[in-house]
Amino acid sequence: MSEQIQLNGALLGVIVLLGAMEQALHLAPSDKPLRATKLKSRCERSEKCKQTVTQMMALIAECGYFIQSYSKDVDFRTYPPLSYCVLLCSFKLLGNGLEESIARNETNVIAKLRQQLKEVHDAFVGETVVNVDTNILHILDQVESLGQHLDDLRMCVLFMHLMQTNPTRPDLDTKFPFVQGARFNPEKGCLPGTRLKFLDAIIDWANNVDPLSPKALVLFGQAGTGKSSIAHEIANIFYRAERLTASYCFVRGKPSSREPHRFFTTLARNLSARYPAYKSSLYSVIKQNPDLLSAEDYTTLFMSLVVKPLKDLRFLSPVFIVIDALDESEDASSRSPRTSGNRIPFHTFLGKYLCEFPAGFRILITSRPEAELEEAFPESSFVRRMNMNDAKLADGVYNDILIYTRARLHTSFVDENDLRNLAKKAEGLFQWAYVACDYIAKPPPGLNASDCLEEVLDSSQASDAAEQLNELYRRVLEAHFNMGHSRIRDNFQSVMGQVLGTFEPLSITSLNILRQHPGGRANNTDVSNVIKYMGSLLSNVNPSDSTLLIAPLHTSFRDFLTDPERSHKFYVNLDNIHRQLAYATLGKMQEMLRFNICELETSYCLNSEVPDLEDRIEKYIPPALSYSCRFWADHLAQVPMFDTDVFQGLQLFMEENFLFWLEVLSVRGEVPVATKALLMLRTWLDQMRDEVSIPNTVIPCLQV
Repeated sequence: MSEQIQLNGALLGVIVLLGAMEQALHLAPSDKPLRATKLKSRCERSEKCKQTVTQMMALIAECGYFIQSYSKDVDFRTYPPLSYCVLLCSFKLLGNGLEESIARNETNVIAKLRQQLKEVHDAFVGETVVNVDTNILHILDQVESLGQHLDDLRMCVLFMHLMQTNPTRPDLDTKFPFVQGARFNPEKGCLPGTRLKFLDAIIDWANNVDPLSPKALVLFGQAGTGKSSIAHEIANIFYRAERLTASYCFVRGKPSSREPHRFFTTLARNLSARYPAYKSSLYSVIKQNPDLLSAEDYTTLFMSLVVKPLKDLRFLSPVFIVIDALDESEDASSRSPRTSGNRIPFHTFLGKYLCEFPAGFRILITSRPEAELEEAFPESSFVRRMNMNDAKLADGVYNDILIYTRARLHTSFVDENDLRNLAKKAEGLFQWAYVACDYIAKPPPGLNASDCLEEVLDSSQASDAAEQLNELYRRVLEAHFNMGHSRIRDNFQSVMGQVLGTFEPLSITSLNILRQHPGGRANNTDVSNVIKYMGSLLSNVNPSDSTLLIAPLHTSFRDFLTDPERSHKFYVNLDNIHRQLAYATLGKMQEMLRFNICELETSYCLNSEVPDLEDRIEKYIPPALSYSCRFWADHLAQVPMFDTDVFQGLQLFMEENFLFWLEVLSVRGEVPVATKALLMLRTWLDQMRDEVSIPNTVIPCLQV
């Protein structure tokens, strides 16, 4: 009977893979299709079971991507219109005869998928864990059409295996100047059962491998609407399914925001770690031009590290990338690119060159709907736009916030009716719900949870959601700070100005150290005495470890404090803060810099040749000094008027500690900081000459 059915080897391979997928999904020992209730009960009994099911879903998705991609090149329409069910029944009935025919025709790719499906199925039944590596199947390194001959796949997989085991390739992963802390955080994702419509819509778009599908999806939404939670949740979903290639989260005040060009090196590093064929191509590019790793202009980095190495690579499954809070990139927030060599902001560049990414790329971007960012990403064949206020997707936001309030206040004895009123009053702002719930769950001295709940619910209805959030911020602060008291007001503005004014988050310890150099009327208030009341607004306010970093939990709180029309009496003017921090950083360097600060035995060794250099840096260059060495010029550049105290500190630094400053930057591998700092210093001096006479000889190093 088997001789009467003549099926092409390509079709046989697809049939057997579909059969293996169906058999794998018969996970229950009774050999009946798995039911959700049974899956839940088994997974509750065994964490191993959860891991195995996750691996199974990743493999099923991989099989689907393979079949979908392969079917584009093999025209199955030339075959008789048999249904899959008929073909599968034939496969089961024909037995060993057809099995042998399939074995002769299937490739290493299909064989590997079949074997891994069987291993994961057996692991589930036996409640064990099996490690499945699907990375080798993600990319096929060939220029010719994928489906010309299935045997080509075997050669591609063999090539990638050789690339993985080739000891002559350099470890590019450790050489790239990527940004620490830019990765997604699963703890910032959505509460289970919330934002499901948004998540489903994004997942459907990301899994669509149609070449005509937009490469980018830009999710716009006002502050506090939950954009970032969705971005982190999506990143975590794809990470657990082994589908996430890279995530890059802009956070104002952190390196990811200050150096947007690092997105390209971070992306190249992640691509290199995930796709060996890309790594080989990238190695060839860098070998020809090793200076690429220190480049900062977007065009050079994008074309050299992304476009060129990817030119001849074809991806089976989507290459998924998440970019969160693009509006917090310094290019966007300052409106003036600081990365040298770039004439246009990062968001404008990204929007312009999205079309250059290969067809298999899917890039999720979140941002506030600011004019420049909306202009950078118009709706097009490459860009799909989505809004947090989309009527169809956001119609469940009230229920989502209600779920959240129930979870946060379940121990505070808040009844269901009040929970519903809180969800209604939030008006779609998750940030409002977060701050309100924290205020109720952790009432200030003299109030209880019921008092706080009554205050929140009885507050006047604001004209819009943004003003609703402003009013809540003011209410929380008023509960702790009597701004009519001059000393309290001064302490609040001094401490919060320092927290908001630093170019990267610092710990309580480091902030207090810098406060020892006030540059004017001294304010020796301990930072912890002010921030300890602000747990719903700032991170790490009551840590047992005072070296943890302090930062606003949400950008909207920073914006609130620095806008006098929104914050009123809680307004924090950062102009004077930058003057204080310029003086403080210069003072800290004057106090601590010295020759051979790391006590190296010899100066004739490269940094890489000092085995304990990192330990020495940690011991002899504390965070406050490190910050001062890297950012004194940034603070100086923000001082709008000439200041005698700051200028005298600058002269003393240049005369006595300039070389010691360069030494610190050298051991930390940050010498390029010196070039930028001196350029900012020259610009500042040129601006100040309009107010006072400053001889050119005052700063000798600028005469070089």
